[in-house]
Amino acid sequence: MKANVKTETALNTISNVLNEAEFLFGFDLVKLSNRTELNVLTDEKEVEFVCVNPSVMKDFLNKLKVLSPNHKDDIEELLLELAS
Repeated sequence: MKANVKTETALNTISNVLNEAEFLFGFDLVKLSNRTELNVLTDEKEVEFVCVNPSVMKDFLNKLKVLSPNHKDDIEELLLELAS
């Protein structure tokens, strides 16, 4: 499932996936020359958010942190990775 239709739709989709997951197997950023991808793999679903603008990804992750408080530390790590 790809959740890159609209940022708000993606935000809701990914936060729901994170909040409903029993197991989180993968949660990472892939920085490519022309885009950044957020990949989430749980016991139930796999979702991806693709963003061209790094500042939009930063805003996305900050909003996701609020909507998925159980994964706040994981999201903080991704924000640090994005900044480097």
